[in-house]
Amino acid sequence: MFRSNHLDDALEGADVVVMAVVSGGVEGVTKLALPGIAKAKALWLTSKGFCKFPDGRIEQLPTAIRQIGRDEGYTVPPIVAIAGPVKANECAARKPTATIFGCKDGELALKYACAAYRKLCDRCHG
Repeated sequence: MFRSNHLDDALEGADVVVMAVVSGGVEGVTKLALPGIAKAKALWLTSKGFCKFPDGRIEQLPTAIRQIGRDEGYTVPPIVAIAGPVKANECAARKPTATIFGCKDGELALKYACAAYRKLCDRCHG
């Protein structure tokens, strides 16, 4: 368990960083975690929504994260947005759900989707 002032230690050596915070926290968490995020091969983003900047601009979260990285002098790795519809009660009841992995690089999205679901993915692990 790491506190926010030890994010560098928490992310040391991580190939993938997973950001799963409410949309209002994405800007702050991104700024805190940028040194570790920049060293990773990918950023998985499960947060939904938009980021409103102080100048009034409103951006989708991946665009906002890349902009924050540039503003802070970091290069953000590819962002893989992970979305549903997947509801906790449906998962608990073992009902079918669908998870979507989206990225500007479709092959990268597929790579991580296969890795996350390796037991279910015939294409990569069949």
